[in-house]
Amino acid sequence: MSCQRVPGATAGLGFSHLPPSGATAGTSDTTASMRGQPRGATAESFEQCCRLCLVLEGCRAFLFRGQRCFLGACSAGGTACLELGGAMVGVVGGVTLAAAPPALVCSHPPTAPGGGRAGRLGRVGADDVGAGNAGRVALLQLGQRSRLMFETVPQRLVAPLVRAGFDVQYFALLENSSLARAFRGRRPLGSPSLLALDDVALTNSLSEAIGRAGGRIGRIWIGPRPTATLPSSRGLAGRLSRYSAAVQRTVATRLLKEKIGFGLVTTAEAASGDMFAWVLCLREDSHWFSPLRLGELDPTAVHGKACGGFGGWNDKVWIMPRRWAGVMLGMYDDLLRPVPQLCRNALPPGVKIEADSVSVDFLDAPSVEQFRQRVGLLHRVPYQKRPPADIPTMDSYYARDGSRVTTALAEGEREAVDAAVGGWRLCFPHIYARGCVPPANQSWVDARLCQ
Repeated sequence: MSCQRVPGATAGLGFSHLPPSGATAGTSDTTASMRGQPRGATAESFEQCCRLCLVLEGCRAFLFRGQRCFLGACSAGGTACLELGGAMVGVVGGVTLAAAPPALVCSHPPTAPGGGRAGRLGRVGADDVGAGNAGRVALLQLGQRSRLMFETVPQRLVAPLVRAGFDVQYFALLENSSLARAFRGRRPLGSPSLLALDDVALTNSLSEAIGRAGGRIGRIWIGPRPTATLPSSRGLAGRLSRYSAAVQRTVATRLLKEKIGFGLVTTAEAASGDMFAWVLCLREDSHWFSPLRLGELDPTAVHGKACGGFGGWNDKVWIMPRRWAGVMLGMYDDLLRPVPQLCRNALPPGVKIEADSVSVDFLDAPSVEQFRQRVGLLHRVPYQKRPPADIPTMDSYYARDGSRVTTALAEGEREAVDAAVGGWRLCFPHIYARGCVPPANQSWVDARLCQ
């Protein structure tokens, strides 16, 4: 039995790391950054790496780089084990089990129509945003009205950007339908002072706060949940497959909100005749620890947080050059359309198979974070993962406290939060409390972790 070289390949979603000891498969290559990067085995040559794979039960493919051998199994279900176009050299190992899933090596589909698209129509090129608009920023906040956390947005995001010379225009799309329970059964609530307001009073309050910070109001939309649909084609069943049907619909609704919210931005552009240079998209529950240094970020790339990606792209906050905002906020359309990619069964010479090639779904991804990364790869989005200190925000919520409490918003700054019955406590979710918080704020967040 021998191994076949596959030059210019990298691990796909169907590649699962195997420990050299031969235990059960570990995390896939795309989730490795979340739960610890696989270390691989020491190997001096391609041939030695091949021998390690041949003797390991279930090993179908491996990656050899820098005298390290990463052994892997290939998942069933038609998901790409290796994909062409990567920087790593991927190789396919010997076949030890006839019933094992095939090692699919898949080509990258051509850029889909509308790559770099500006909403529904047209394409935004690198020169479409003139020098006079280089400081225009569209701040788009999306989510649930009852989860809105807003105190730090004017103070720590808008006001510092305005002082730095940016023209900030605020947009919001807030759903006022009933709030479903989160994945872990919580119903996190937003700022108590905002919960007591009706929709008109809330709109006025947000507008006044943005105005005091030096920003301008584009559009604040508060209304019922939009009706989203899920992919109907049986060939797209692998998308968001990790979730129940109810959660899949919640994710689809989030994607649809992004599309509608971006429509608010493009409508404002059409009315003014000017385009924004940046679009900042953040959740309704964003807490900002310190100002965003937007002028220091690469203006040609999309920026997201290098944490909480679950094998894909963290979608808590995105900082996007205008030319890429249509792609990043248009993923609802991508969710519903087929994107086939051609794959071949890459096996060692002499091994016979029934079919030399097969078509699989390029956007087959079990989680929303992985789906987002796949869409980005499809449209060739230049994406940079930034450390928490560069994008100093995290999702937050309020929980009832047993008595009246005073919550410190920052060192030297305190705000009394009262409720009709009892008090409230500012909280941060445990799942993002390590790795997503700027180091300077870690101890402060640790003191505010709630059940």
